Order: sequence, then structure tokens, then C-alpha cells
Amino acid sequence: MLRKPKKLFVGLAPLFVLLLLILGSCGQRRVETFSFRATPVDGWETTDSLVFPIDSIHQSGRYRLSIGVRTSAAYPYPFQTLALNITTRLQGRKVERDTALCHLTNKDGDVNGQGVSLYQYEFPVCELHLEKGQKGTITVQHLMRRNLLPGVANVGIRLELIP
Repeated sequence: MLRKPKKLFVGLAPLFVLLLLILGSCGQRRVETFSFRATPVDGWETTDSLVFPIDSIHQSGRYRLSIGVRTSAAYPYPFQTLALNITTRLQGRKVERDTALCHLTNKDGDVNGQGVSLYQYEFPVCELHLEKGQKGTITVQHLMRRNLLPGVANVGIRLELIP
């Protein structure tokens, strides 16, 4: 014999799902842009600029800009640090340039990043106040003295709204 479900529980199910969605979204940060560009792992040239377009900011506020770097275990990166030039060109603002010194290994040469065949790192660069609808680009170049820089597989940016 089959029982009918109680109407009380059937009526509360949508409310329960809505409550879970609301609670699950609390505390999450809004990521505006998160993208990576590949670099030739056997040698990233000094003149090769990686350009990241910022299509349109969804919400006005303060944003944290971070740089992501992935190095290859197959083509080891030959230095402990990686110096990057970050140029931010945003609509209605002057061009801003930052330098990030990324520590990829400790003094003993042990990798600081996470991973097995690719080691991933993330480094904070700056905070920006952005307006809704603002567009622009973020360009990244390496500042190392070596023209062909081996071992860097990907470089990326993360632009995240600060609550």
C-alpha cells in the first residue's frame, strides 16, 4: 500500500532549496575576470606581451588584482623569482604600471606552488576602484634579463570584487 506524501513537506521543499541556495552563496567573492594565456614553455620572449581584455565591469566597487603563474616540471624554471610588468589600461583612467616579484621557490630551491606536472602560484598585485561598465585591458610582460625564459607555461589574471 502506497502512502500519500504529506502536503506540509511538499510545500516546504521549494523553500528549503531556496534557503540552501541563499546560505551557499553567502561569503562568496565575485570574480569579475579569471583567465590564463599560454606561453611557449621552452621560452617566453621578453617582447611577448600577454593581453587580457576587461569586457565590462558588472558592479562598481573595489577589486583585487592577482597574477597567476603556472610553471612546468618538464621544463624547469631556472630562477627562484619571476619579475613581471603589469600594465592596466582602463577606460576613463590613466595607465597604471605595477611590478610583481613572484617568489616561485624558497632559498633551498623547493617549489612553493601547488601541483605535480604544472606548479600553480597566485600573487596579489594591487587593489583598484572600478566603475560599472568600465572596460580596458591588462597586459603582462616578464622583466627577466634572459630573452627566452623557459619553464613558464601559463600566466593569468584574477580580478575579484572585495566585499
